[in-house]
Amino acid sequence: DHQGRTALYLTATSGNLSAIKSFLDKKSIDCDMLDQRNGTPLHAAIMGGHLAVVDLLLRQNALVNYKDDSRNTPL
Repeated sequence: DHQGRTALYLTATSGNLSAIKSFLDKKSIDCDMLDQRNGTPLHAAIMGGHLAVVDLLLRQNALVNYKDDSRNTPL
């Protein structure tokens, strides 16, 4: 979208676990893709309180120490 958010990021924001699984089944999907504010899908899932999505992204080795523009890490 206009803020650089990928489909995976937007899906993490919504908490749609089945859609996240579908995206991650595609081996070419980077689960740490950044938006314009350097947020990751893991940031989005945590901010939305979507713990099942958080768990799935962590099992995919999502970066837990990556800082967004506000210097916040996902965890």
